[in-house]
Amino acid sequence: MKRRQAQTGQAPLELVEESVHLLRLAPASALGAYYAGTLPFLLGVLYFWSDMSRSSFAESRLPAAALGLALLFFWMKCWQTVFANHLLSRLCGETAPRFTVRRLLRAALAQTIVQPTGLFLLPIALVLVAPFGWVYAFYQNFTVLGSGEDAGVRPVLRRAWRQAVLWPGQNNWGLIAFKVFGLFVFFNVMTGALALPFLVKMLFGVESVFTRSVGAVLNPTFFVGLAVVTHLCMDPLVKAFYVLRCFYGESLQTGQDLRTELRRFDAANKPAAIALALLALLTALPLNALSGEPQPSTRIVGIVPQFQNPAAAEGTKLGPQEDQNLLTSAATSVNVARPTRNPKPETQDSLNPADLDRAISVVIQQREYSWRFPREKLAAADKEKGTLAALVEGLYDSLRDGLKKLNEWARKVRDWLFGDYHRPARRWGLGPVWATAAKWLLVLLVVGLACVLGVIALRAWRRRRQKENLAQPIAAAPDVADENVGADQLPEDGWITLARDLLTRGELRLALRAFYLSSLAHLAEKNLLSLAKFKSNRDYERELERRRHALPEVTQTFSENVSAFDRVWYGLHEVSRESLDQFASNVERIKAQT
Repeated sequence: MKRRQAQTGQAPLELVEESVHLLRLAPASALGAYYAGTLPFLLGVLYFWSDMSRSSFAESRLPAAALGLALLFFWMKCWQTVFANHLLSRLCGETAPRFTVRRLLRAALAQTIVQPTGLFLLPIALVLVAPFGWVYAFYQNFTVLGSGEDAGVRPVLRRAWRQAVLWPGQNNWGLIAFKVFGLFVFFNVMTGALALPFLVKMLFGVESVFTRSVGAVLNPTFFVGLAVVTHLCMDPLVKAFYVLRCFYGESLQTGQDLRTELRRFDAANKPAAIALALLALLTALPLNALSGEPQPSTRIVGIVPQFQNPAAAEGTKLGPQEDQNLLTSAATSVNVARPTRNPKPETQDSLNPADLDRAISVVIQQREYSWRFPREKLAAADKEKGTLAALVEGLYDSLRDGLKKLNEWARKVRDWLFGDYHRPARRWGLGPVWATAAKWLLVLLVVGLACVLGVIALRAWRRRRQKENLAQPIAAAPDVADENVGADQLPEDGWITLARDLLTRGELRLALRAFYLSSLAHLAEKNLLSLAKFKSNRDYERELERRRHALPEVTQTFSENVSAFDRVWYGLHEVSRESLDQFASNVERIKAQT
């Protein structure tokens, strides 16, 4: 990399174009890994948005939906890491990394710990504007680098932050380019979505609610869907952009870009180098033949042994020693030993292989070329407090382990019961008929055992539930004498039971109010009244008056009870047993007529 590029990086638009090219060359497995992780999460976002904004059961579904969305978020980040590492391997000219279960779990753990914090820090950085590029680049870099290759999370955090603060101009201008391009993609998707119903109507004659009213399309769910489609179009390109940034940024210390170029040179230019060496030999031989003086033996350092290496001829990956031989070959191919008329074995123009190797060793020890050696570990950062991350991590691990064990158990049972058809006959020495009968007998035994265990568990659960119900305290009856007690505190039957209990105890005034509250509860249950603390008895009477044309007798009976109740409860009239019986009969008449 040139010195100016090492300080400022490549031009942003050039890196964007290289991102497009890298994404075009991505294998199908890489794109499959990306969409396998991203599509479920985005579909979950659409479901969550529509359900929480429209469903009447949104409050009861919120915890389970939020938990499912969180798990889908972790699932997406894990597969995006796989996608980014496929692109990085393609960029380095290596085979795609093999994600074993252990490495995949390490990657999932690292992404689970770090990525949820971006849900809080990215909006804050967006409001502050200035640090948004660094924060956004940090989380994208962590997606690229947190592939489970490192055992810990802190080294990955340091690497991701180091690449985030590198070349800020390139990062910010690249983000601006993606925002502008994403805006055009959004409007193109919106135009296509708005035109699609009319095209279907024009071509197939299918009428829909969207063709009857364009306003039916313009709702929040529609725009969220457009944002989801735009994200699916733009996010792979953004991931490729930050893969390139991480590649070129870490190459400043590791020299990975030089290794990649050397591999390409070794694979593509090796035949040309061999032809050049043979041409130099054939050119030198006639000069030696024309000379009458004895000639020293021609020495070629580092060329023939390198190209006679079968591993290099096959184009396999070169190690450090092979890379050094390749450098030696490139340096000495230009200075092929020439024939000389000087009989001395060594001159000032001759090249000693030992001196050349010693000079190369001194040069590669310099700081500019010390990328082959392992870097020293930086000082450990302070331990981060991650209570929320630890909680989410524990929940995710428990769910993952449980599903894994359940899957393994189901697979073993399936293979044991429905495996090879001829396996029982070979193992037990029985015919196919007896083997089939024995297999189905085992199936019936397993099903019967499962049913017995289910019945036992159901009975134990019922007994436990009965004990819990018995242990619950009995709810105290409301104080009818309290003015703050409303009709909505008990159902209709509860007020009737309480009124009869008060009647047996001789509390006629309280029994009258209990009967009145039961009539209010009944009318509210039939949607004839709406209960509220600020409403008076006169308000309830006027509200029921509006339905006089449909229920004239109910309105008249209720008005009689309101007058009797007001005279007793708010006035000085005494309540007798006869008047109370008349009041109760009016309540029963209201119930019968509604």
